[in-house]
Amino acid sequence: MENFFSKMMASKDDNELKDVISKKDSFDSEAVLAAIWEMEKRGLADETTELIKRKFSGKIKVQKDEERRRQGTPSIPKITIFLVSFLLTPLFGAILFSINLFDAKQVKGMLLVIGFSILYTVISIIIFNFTSYHFGIIIIINALGAAIISEFFWKKYFKEKATQISRE
Repeated sequence: MENFFSKMMASKDDNELKDVISKKDSFDSEAVLAAIWEMEKRGLADETTELIKRKFSGKIKVQKDEERRRQGTPSIPKITIFLVSFLLTPLFGAILFSINLFDAKQVKGMLLVIGFSILYTVISIIIFNFTSYHFGIIIIINALGAAIISEFFWKKYFKEKATQISRE
């Protein structure tokens, strides 16, 4: 594994690497991980470094998750929301979409999406009653609801983020 600090740690001698690990609170989490990875490459790792590695790996994951939340990047992918909406009902897809909006602190959007999905579900039930539950109509209605939630609302609330995610 590598990160920004890996090349820097590769140029350090064994004592400098041990110093980085022993003074781990004074260094960036990724620098400490890079030092541990370099020690592992050199065969100098022990149980203590493994414990520190686990701690700092978890710490970095939490930092990245927090950064994603601050940037408003959706935690539930668009395809998941589409599939849940299509296979189950747009109401469930709207709930998943609302989780993304909650993480992005867009409460008004949550209310709009949930309100739309409730109204859509009521209209769907009325249509189902008039058509006596033909399977083809259920598929069409779910596909339309899934498309509205995963395309229209996604573009409305995550338009800049959608292009960033597709590039990653």
